[in-house]
Amino acid sequence: MGKRARVCMIFLLLTGLFSGTMLFLSGEGFVYRKNEAVTAQAELVTDRMTAVRTTVILDAGHGGEDGGAVSSAGAAEKSLNLSIALTLGDMLSSCGVDVIYTRTDDNGLYDGAVAGHRKMTDLKNRLAVRRAYPDALFLSIHMNTFSDPRCHGMQVFYSDNDPTSKELAECLRQANHTYLQTDNSRAVKAADASIYLLDRAEGTAVLAECGFLSNPTEAAHLLTAEYREQTAAVLCVGILNYIKEYCAP
Repeated sequence: MGKRARVCMIFLLLTGLFSGTMLFLSGEGFVYRKNEAVTAQAELVTDRMTAVRTTVILDAGHGGEDGGAVSSAGAAEKSLNLSIALTLGDMLSSCGVDVIYTRTDDNGLYDGAVAGHRKMTDLKNRLAVRRAYPDALFLSIHMNTFSDPRCHGMQVFYSDNDPTSKELAECLRQANHTYLQTDNSRAVKAADASIYLLDRAEGTAVLAECGFLSNPTEAAHLLTAEYREQTAAVLCVGILNYIKEYCAP
């Protein structure tokens, strides 16, 4: 796909998601406003990406017998993660970014592992994908849950093993705050040993908790294809801004 086609594609994707009425999280639920500025990011970034080739690894968390968190309506995290990852991959590919997925279907990465060892096998195999492409950006996509159903909003964690991880996390946070969750004041946070992939990953690696399935309103919106596309789009803008600022000459 040529540069003009990539620009047209990303314009269609982002204009369709952001130029009309959009859903935004607020402390009391969801409010509406319009925002048309995001499409300018696509042209600016694509113009500067002609001299650099970037690879992004998209890791849709969980899969197979590991469903992850579950909403009150019974929606499994694994399916929402995969939907956002595949949509985001299409957006990035349309801008000329090389995309690698740790999974593209409902299966986990634990073939042949015996019961009781599948979760760790899955994590080790995801880490192996990351290590196979040491120069790539790594983004793991998840959903959050908490005992207090009022908690909502995206939060981004970064690997403390490389300073570029915090820079990418901040780009994702800023894109989300600017274009989607304008009241979201959550700061990016360094991952501890409980986040296996980020604790052991080298190079640029982050994890986005895209929303709280324990929040009924947020979970209901994450069940819609439109809101998942909006979430993917802000992640796309954040990644493109990182590439523009830190990768492109």
